[in-house]
Amino acid sequence: FRLSIYNLEPLFMDSAYYASLGRAIAEGDYLLQVNHLSDKPPLFFYIQALCFELLGVSESVAVLPSFLGGMISIGIIYLLGRDLKNSAAGLLAAFLFAISPMSVWLSATGLIDSLFMAVTLLSFWTLIHRRFYWAGFLIGIAFGMKQTILSFGPLYFLCLLIIEFHHHSGKEALYSVSKSVFKMLPGFFSVFLPVLYWSMFLTSERMKLFKYVLNFISGTHDTNFLGTSLDRLSFLQRGLGEVVGLSWHWIIGLFILSMLLLMGKIYQQWSLKRQLELNDKLHFCYNLFTLFFFFLLLFVASKYLAWYVFPVFPFLILTGSITLVELINTRYLNWDKNARGKIIISILGAITLISVFSFATARVSQIGENLRNSPIQGAQEIIKEIKPFLQNGDNFIFEEDLGWMLRYYLFGEKYRNLHYDFGDENMQNMKSILLQEPYTNFYLLLYRPKYSDIVPINKILSPEYRVEEIIRNNRDNFRFYKIVPVSPELLSGSQKLPEKWGKEWE
Repeated sequence: FRLSIYNLEPLFMDSAYYASLGRAIAEGDYLLQVNHLSDKPPLFFYIQALCFELLGVSESVAVLPSFLGGMISIGIIYLLGRDLKNSAAGLLAAFLFAISPMSVWLSATGLIDSLFMAVTLLSFWTLIHRRFYWAGFLIGIAFGMKQTILSFGPLYFLCLLIIEFHHHSGKEALYSVSKSVFKMLPGFFSVFLPVLYWSMFLTSERMKLFKYVLNFISGTHDTNFLGTSLDRLSFLQRGLGEVVGLSWHWIIGLFILSMLLLMGKIYQQWSLKRQLELNDKLHFCYNLFTLFFFFLLLFVASKYLAWYVFPVFPFLILTGSITLVELINTRYLNWDKNARGKIIISILGAITLISVFSFATARVSQIGENLRNSPIQGAQEIIKEIKPFLQNGDNFIFEEDLGWMLRYYLFGEKYRNLHYDFGDENMQNMKSILLQEPYTNFYLLLYRPKYSDIVPINKILSPEYRVEEIIRNNRDNFRFYKIVPVSPELLSGSQKLPEKWGKEWE
């Protein structure tokens, strides 16, 4: 599934920016002291840099860490399902995760999420098995890639309490919790302290890594909350469908059923005065965290995108798989029935798995088709064409949404670039820059969704300037223009400066 769409699309937006940082490290900027503008911790960029160093700089190598993270996650989610229930639940969870369209897509792009989730899931597996040093070390690695790990803090702490109070009681349990935390700290700080030092003293964007978190806690951060909570709910429904590959009704239905079964078990064990099994306690804990994460997406997160559901997706997969296996093992659908019952259950199970697989195949195929026809196809081709225009003199490219792509594909070229649309300014900044720099060569690069922008751009630049098309690539996905003055007289009239120093000279 992953190989079918691997590296089909040129690097664009975040993936291109991350690759450019990894490339900068691989080519000598070891501490990212130059041109580092990311709000993400640096560990993923160093992993990409290592891949570039070993295999050479290319788009397929930039995507490799994400691909490996997605593949590793399949094995880890099997281990979690096996240890929380049995091998059948583990295999079902691994199968569903392997064919999930969003999981496949994130594995085939150069984004951080896939590798980040592999490390996060492995940290929970080590925590369940009370390997506290390694759990702390893996949490530190996850933090070194993405601050999203901070939202998992309550889940780690609750799981630790459940594990220790399951094996101990009273003061002994509290002592064991404290001891476990101290065992986790060396591993965590072995990664966290270097990241903190890097953020404070080395990177060109010092402390930006922690700025958002600190401002949010202090209440000074403007969240720019997009949409109402009701809108977010509908986005969440669609996001669940995109991530899992099934209708959100199935996902939420299995989740509610799982909670009812778990509460029934808790009541049954409480009435019999028996201790609930550890795996049931942890499963219930994961479900509570899922509700907490949904709360964050609906009421706290400043914006919402489909893959924002991805961090909680493995827990939904585990819940669904465990619940289905438990349903099969109930006294109504158990394997001790006669051959006819077993055949019926097997047929229903096979039909369900085949239908899920068919839907996932169709969805991944559609993703592949969209990537092959994406408006940024031909990026490498157009970059080769425009490079000669940027190699001599002072050059400036106006673009929108293409800056990070240019950063990777034009790595090392001496040029400047700027988004031409600054919201309310409505492209007026473009003309002001043109008037201020009469000796600079100005170009404009558009990709297919932005071709209509040429009309307002021409309107704003006239009468002093006009836009001339120079190059378009074979698929007509990119068009490259030069901005030229219409008349020297018009420009000299607007730029006439007095002989004495004054405000006009500014």
